[in-house]
Amino acid sequence: MEGVESCQLFLPVVSASAEARTEGEFIGEWKRALARARGIDGRAFIVPVFVDADAEADLSRYARAKRLFGTLDCGFAPNGKLTPKLEATIVRELRAFRGVTP
Repeated sequence: MEGVESCQLFLPVVSASAEARTEGEFIGEWKRALARARGIDGRAFIVPVFVDADAEADLSRYARAKRLFGTLDCGFAPNGKLTPKLEATIVRELRAFRGVTP
């Protein structure tokens, strides 16, 4: 619970398995992160990470994630392996949190 309030960058892990669930602690955690993000200006706080191997090809099956995170930039980590783009996004946003400019 307190992790959302104290983290520098929130990376919700999105998968077909999670999408199929109708309840779980992660849903409340995602909603708390969205509430916190509304109070943050000038940097990203949430970067959804899709972990299914084929997620990048078709995000249409992730209705909950699209509804909650639809306007956010997302990243991909097929089978848990970060793409170079996601890795760069994480580094950029952590630097923004710390006030470090490139």
